Amino acid sequence: MSENSSVVLHLIKAGERIDKDSIHTLGIEGTPKNCSILFFKSKNGLFHPSDLPKIREECKKFAREISHEERLIVSGRGPSWVFALILYCFRFCDVLAVWDVAQKKGVVVHAREGTLVGNLIDPLSGVIERTPPFS
Repeated sequence: MSENSSVVLHLIKAGERIDKDSIHTLGIEGTPKNCSILFFKSKNGLFHPSDLPKIREECKKFAREISHEERLIVSGRGPSWVFALILYCFRFCDVLAVWDVAQKKGVVVHAREGTLVGNLIDPLSGVIERTPPFS
């Protein structure tokens, strides 16, 4: 990591209770079912491209804890290139989603079953729902 950045990744596996810091970030409280949630953040709010190799190494550590059949929701605040690297590192997952704060659900951005892309995952029920039409 660069000297100016302190990027942290945190994994909440399916069946583990959402911790207090994550409750604040997600806006939900409870225990995820049938999906895990991976958070990333910078302690000082700064990201630098030189952080990417360290982020990739952290992702490799967490990848050992996640199965290929897993549904993974990624949440964080940072540049698009941080999201891109994290999503790439977990492309082996059955379903990948990015957290939508407004809907309090994950939006599926990658799935082995392509028809799931664009749908929503409710982390507390584990249910994948069709995205409601825009009104």
